[in-house]
Parts: sequence; structure tokens; C-alpha cells
Amino acid sequence: MTEDYRKTVLPNGIRVITERMPHVRSVAVGVWVETGSRHEVDGRGGMSHLIEHLVFKGTATRSAEAIAREMDSVGGQMDAFTTKEHTCFYVQVLDEHLPLAVDLLTDILLRPLFDPEELEREKSVVLQEIKMVEDTPDDVIHDLFAAQIWANHPLGKPILGTRELVESYGREAVSTYFGAEYVPPRIIIAVAGNVTHDRVVELFGAGFNGFTHEPTARVQQPARIIPGVNIVHKTLEQVHVVIGFPGLHHAAPERYALFLLNDVLGGSMSSRLFQEVRERQGLVYSIHSGIQSYADTGTLYVYAATDPPNFSKVLKSTLKELREAKKQGVTEDELKRAKDHLKGSLMLSLESTSSRMNRKWGPRNGPPNPPTFGAPRHSRVAPLNPPALVAFRRSRSAPRSASQEKRGREGQRDGRGGADPGPSHPRAQDLERRRHVLHLLGELLEHCGVLHLARLELLDGALERFEAVRGPLARLVAAVRRPRAGVQPAGGVDDGGRVIDEESPRHSGERRDPGHATILRESTRAGRGLGAPPRQAAHRRSARAGDEPAHRPGTVTAPSTAAS
Repeated sequence: MTEDYRKTVLPNGIRVITERMPHVRSVAVGVWVETGSRHEVDGRGGMSHLIEHLVFKGTATRSAEAIAREMDSVGGQMDAFTTKEHTCFYVQVLDEHLPLAVDLLTDILLRPLFDPEELEREKSVVLQEIKMVEDTPDDVIHDLFAAQIWANHPLGKPILGTRELVESYGREAVSTYFGAEYVPPRIIIAVAGNVTHDRVVELFGAGFNGFTHEPTARVQQPARIIPGVNIVHKTLEQVHVVIGFPGLHHAAPERYALFLLNDVLGGSMSSRLFQEVRERQGLVYSIHSGIQSYADTGTLYVYAATDPPNFSKVLKSTLKELREAKKQGVTEDELKRAKDHLKGSLMLSLESTSSRMNRKWGPRNGPPNPPTFGAPRHSRVAPLNPPALVAFRRSRSAPRSASQEKRGREGQRDGRGGADPGPSHPRAQDLERRRHVLHLLGELLEHCGVLHLARLELLDGALERFEAVRGPLARLVAAVRRPRAGVQPAGGVDDGGRVIDEESPRHSGERRDPGHATILRESTRAGRGLGAPPRQAAHRRSARAGDEPAHRPGTVTAPSTAAS
């Protein structure tokens, strides 16, 4: 295949990157804007996603119907999606219709109407999208995971925003935000297909002629992983589990080793977790590992879903595989299979113009190419040797908050607290069991990194399951407390294999450490709606004709949400 990459910066600062593919008859055009939910200030959550919807609802020269009609008349596809760190508007057409594609994309970005009536209708659409996510457990579990692990940080906020914020936005707020964020220095144009670089530069140079706004200053808050366990009640048929660990930012030199480690653990059908937990034991339908990478941080996680009776077995088997990987490393045979799998996935993706268009959006030109569509270069993957695994970091739980103290006092007043009854009383036995579970969870937080569980019936209304749950939790605590003698020190890692945290403790005796856990569990009461950022494993795109599934086994994926 011919690889003809070229890059030009237009006079107004817009970057144009192209790849010529003379053996195809199509062209994929993407306009990437370096703004996403991470860049939204307080009170503007979900604004980027709402704007992504609204630009298709009419411009100064075209109605919403005209935009759709023009694209349908040439058999093309036009869509958009929003992620934590960027927004993309893209078109795929026959090469002869490139001028139309450029005209449509420049029109929606330069002259959107933001009509008040369309705004109200589209706000209703977004609210339905939020409800759809809340009804999708494998979406909401990743949303809850992000909210906990990036607590009090923009990365933990939902891409869709909240219902209250979305309902509050008016035309003036939308227009002001659009004018401040969607500016030339934050725009990258990526084009792949049967086109020439000079032709693309000519068309976009004319289309964006006179577009010269400067970006507003941003103060980006450093991201820190917050350890914790989050148990959430929701009426479901399965327990959903996410176990997460510190990862790498998108441009880290070690990212190729992490891609391979992810593939070995749970990134393919031949991975350890898939073969052991699904194929050999038949405990799950879905289990995989994945990577979330951002400009300055990232995570590696494992996701699984199973029946409540099988939860303890799934947790035990998953922890066993992680422990063995940490202790024994990766074999030469596993490494070879992972390399071949990633190289094969990459080469197959190169046959698609849309995949190549996505690959142009990389560390050289801006934020990373969305991993759903790409893979590491095989030249970087091939030389890697079995990667060493870093041990779990320790952490300590924070003291009780004022709200927790208040709930404790209220519990005493209404009969849920107060002095313990006699040891033979059934309530005393229940309390003792609860104390033991809480002790195990406390040990877990103190010695482990990250755990994210879903619909675990643990501390109320389900003590009959206590014996089944206590064993896996005890084994988990024992596993993460094992000596780290086999861990080799590395940059930014102390002699115990723990990543060094330079932030001062918030209280005496606290040890900071990246780790996290969340549990989505069945409620004993009627389920209430849950908040929602995006699913980790896939871009949320609109359900338009021609959309391909966003997640495939083995792909390295990043969280994102797309237009409807």
C-alpha cells in the first residue's frame, strides 16, 4: 500500500494532514476540534456534546433537511462524535464529491444557526440519550468508574452532561461557548483517500478563508487517580465489574508495551481472561481488558458481567489471572501472538479510508488517534520483549466525612445505630458480619489499587450471600498484600514497585495511591436513574445508516460519546 503523508498549516493556524490512497475511489474527511468534556468549566458540562448535535440542525445557507438531503444524494455518510478531549465531524464520500464534503463541513462550523426552536428539540433528544445510557448497565458501569477514579476532576464528568445542565442552556450560552472554543488553532483536518494534498489544501483554504479567531486561555487541572470503592444499587440481571489500574498517557514511550500487555490479559479472544473465565469455566458472556489514554494520564482496566451466584467465582478467577501475570510475567509465545494480533488488526484497518483518516489524528498533530480505529505501528510493537508488571500500589482510606458522620447520627436516632445488642441476638450476628465485610473492604482499599464492582448485594438486605462473598474478598486482600520482591524499580517507581505520588497527604498517616473501585448493585428498593459519562469501550455515535460497531475484541479503546 502507498503511504503518502503530507501536512500543511493554513495561514489561520488550521492543520491539514492528508494520506493519498490511489487504489480506492472514496475519501474520508474529518475535522477534529481540540475541545471535549474535559475542557468544560463548571456549569458547562455537556456543552460540547450538545453543540455537536446542533451544528447539523441548520446553517445560514442550509436547513437541517438540506444538509441531510445533499449528503444522501451522493450516497455519502456524515456524522460526528464527542470524547473527553476532542470533537470530530466527519464525512465519507466518493472522491469526485470531495468539494461537497468540504463545503458541508466548513458550512456547519462557520455558520451554524443555533435556532432556539431546534435547540429545545435537540435538548430533548440529548435528555433521551442520557436516559438510554442510564438503562445500559455496561455503559453506566464505566461512567461510574470514571466518576470515581477521576473524582473532582473534569475527566470524571459525563460527556453528555447532566439533565439539569442540559435543560438550562439557552442560545446565547451555546453561541458564546462555540465562538470561544471552535477556533482555527484548535482545528485539525485529516483526509485519507483518492485525493491529492494540494487539492485538499486549496478547498479548505478557500472554505475557511477569513476564519481567524484566537483561542481563549485554558487552565488544565492535572489529573490524579483517586483510589476507592463505589457500590451502586440498580435493579439488573447481572453483576457488572470493572477492576482498574494506573495506565499511561497517550504519548508515553511505554505505550506499545501496554498495548501488548492489554492484548495478553483480555484484549483478544485468545487472551488469558477470555479463555479462562469464559471458554473454560463458562462464567461470563462478556469479559475483556482495555486502555483509556488521555493527554496526561490513563488507566488499564478489566470488565466482566455475570450472574450474582457466579460473581465470587468470576472475581476469584480474574484476580488469579492478574496475580499470575504480575508474578510470572508474559511468555514468549503470548508475546508473539499479541504482536501478530495487533499487527494484523493494524494492517486490516489500513484498507479503510475512515480508519486511515482517524490515524492522522495522532501525537504528532494533536491528541492521539482514537484507539477504536487504529493500533500501534508494527515496527514499534515487533521489537518489544515481555514487559515487566508493576505491583499494586498501597493506599489508605480517608477519614469519615461530615456527611458520613451526619448519616451515622441519624442512624442512631432512628434505631439503626446505638449500642450493640447482646452477642446471641440475631441483629448482633448481622452487625458482626457487616463489620467483617467492612474490615475486608478497608483492607482492600489500604493494600490494593483499583476495584470497580457492579450490583454486588453486600451490606444490606443480602447477608445470606455473605459466606460466598467473604471468601473472594479475603483472597483479594491476601493477593494484593503479597511481597513485591519480583518487581524491578523504574522511573517514577519506588523500591516497593509503587508509583511515587508527589502530592502531600491530606491528613496524617495518609498514603496517596492510584486505585479505584465501583460497584453497581441491585437495589432492594425501586431503582433510580444513574448519572452517565460515556462507555469506555466505544465511541457513542449516532444510529445512522452505515455505522459500524464501535467496539471490537482486541482494540485499544478510549472513552467517547457521539452525536445522535
